[in-house]
Amino acid sequence: MKKAKSEEQAILYLSDNATKIQKIFRGYYSRKYIHDYFKRKMQILEMDNYVKEQRNNMMLGLEERKKKQLQYDNTMRDKKIHQVAKNLHHLVSTKTQKGVYNLKIENIIKEQQKKLKRKDKNYDKK
Repeated sequence: MKKAKSEEQAILYLSDNATKIQKIFRGYYSRKYIHDYFKRKMQILEMDNYVKEQRNNMMLGLEERKKKQLQYDNTMRDKKIHQVAKNLHHLVSTKTQKGVYNLKIENIIKEQQKKLKRKDKNYDKK
């Protein structure tokens, strides 16, 4: 009986130690290969860099679109001003009788013509 009991205790002792060794090994293996902290950290850093790069690309694209829209708006505004100026110039350049326009309107039209001539010169330089 004593021998059987001591063998049983030895088996329990060895089994318990084998279980502890397996537990430690499984923890080590899973931390090293399955849930690798350093690999995960590297993946997170790579993902963060990728997101920052994409954000920068999107911001550059947005700025580019804003510049194009601003340029388009400026050209359309210049075209409208030029078109209006053409029509005003046509009305003034036709020979009219004195006295049809009052003096205030003639002065305003002359000032507008001077401004348009300056703008046309600047517009041609561009």
